[in-house]
Amino acid sequence: MTALRLNDGAAVAIIFLYTLLLCIPAVFRYDGVSLYDEITHFDYAYKLTVEHSIPKSVEPLAGDSLKAWACRDSEWVEDSSDLCERAEDGTATRYEFPVDGVNYNGFHPLLYYAVTGWGAQALTAAASPVVDLDLFDAMRIMSSLWLAAGISAFYLVLRRWIERPTLALGAALLLVSLPAVTLFGFTISPDAAAPLAGAAAIAIAGRMADGRRAFLMTAVLTLLVASTKLLSIVAILSVVTVGLLYSLPHVKTMRGREFRQWAGPFGGALVGTAVAYIGATLVTRSAGAPTVPNPAAGLSTLEMVGSPLQPVAQTFATGLGIVNPYWMPSELNSPEWAAFSRLMALLIVAAPFIIMWLSNPKSRDFILGLSLLAGMLTVPVLIQVREILTRDEYFANVATRYSISLIPLAIAIIAILASRRSWGQAAVWSLAGLSMLLALGSINGIFTV
Repeated sequence: MTALRLNDGAAVAIIFLYTLLLCIPAVFRYDGVSLYDEITHFDYAYKLTVEHSIPKSVEPLAGDSLKAWACRDSEWVEDSSDLCERAEDGTATRYEFPVDGVNYNGFHPLLYYAVTGWGAQALTAAASPVVDLDLFDAMRIMSSLWLAAGISAFYLVLRRWIERPTLALGAALLLVSLPAVTLFGFTISPDAAAPLAGAAAIAIAGRMADGRRAFLMTAVLTLLVASTKLLSIVAILSVVTVGLLYSLPHVKTMRGREFRQWAGPFGGALVGTAVAYIGATLVTRSAGAPTVPNPAAGLSTLEMVGSPLQPVAQTFATGLGIVNPYWMPSELNSPEWAAFSRLMALLIVAAPFIIMWLSNPKSRDFILGLSLLAGMLTVPVLIQVREILTRDEYFANVATRYSISLIPLAIAIIAILASRRSWGQAAVWSLAGLSMLLALGSINGIFTV
């Protein structure tokens, strides 16, 4: 037992070291602002932990947020240096910024922003004797730590599933080296916690399939995941919905052990989600009603014209390539890394079908494969349906990042399949080594064009 704990500790240390080695150079090499709402996430954490105020669901960005935005390289303004100077002396107005300088993400739960904001302040204080660390960059480093924690959790869950520590470590390093995942390790976004969500979903799937009670565990894990970002629960919901389907033959004996085994996690997920949603809603409402209209409404969507079935049908199966396409700053991307991502997308599409073909329908391997397939097929459709029902609009393209918490399930399935073959560990480590080489080379400008 002592050796096993030591191996796990060493593996976690390697994951943290590599993740920081990969992401921290990107924090400083990328001087822009991520198009995935990074400035609004900074603003939320800044207001919560520096100004000690709870943001309204929609409100103007803080002056320091505008300053941080103006003083970074930007493509949306011709003379950003002049804007930076005017933002610093307080003469710039928010209307000179995209979407009128408004934070439209104040509805998110608090957990990610609280940990990131206060952690960043601790980092700046610790670094102050040596270097003047900017709060924006410190929050990005906190995202690196969130990502490293999520990848470590993924390793620990997978290692217990396949009982192959070295193979599980290779799979974890492969996961963090995918550009769709790496991005959130050097930008401020609650999606940095998505690998934690994926690890939680895998743990729930294993416990449910093994016949152990999982209601309380699922409720707690879902609450924690949803408290970082509500959409991060999609991997958990995919797993527990599959469990609910398995419970249907046992509906007549609703108090029976098998019914509770399969349906219990679904109930736990509903409880955890409800508590997180109600809590986030009450906190947001306590800040007061929005003081400005949401200028971002409709920017990413199109007005519904004709039958709503058409955009829903067009969305079907678009989520199969959950790691591709992805967005990455051009100075950190490379054709080689992009090609590798496309290769992994093909493997991920095939993985659930292969494991389901080779596994017993009630085995945990089969359930994990079915959960991944269900998630990849339904998440984009459900997001599209929600948009149509709530706003009578639809997305021309549903971004793959909404399914990011499913990526750990995909890599876990590839590792499980590899564990069944004598050459599997070598294959996973070959993929991991190639992905690490491409990731480090791209982030550090070696392969970048």
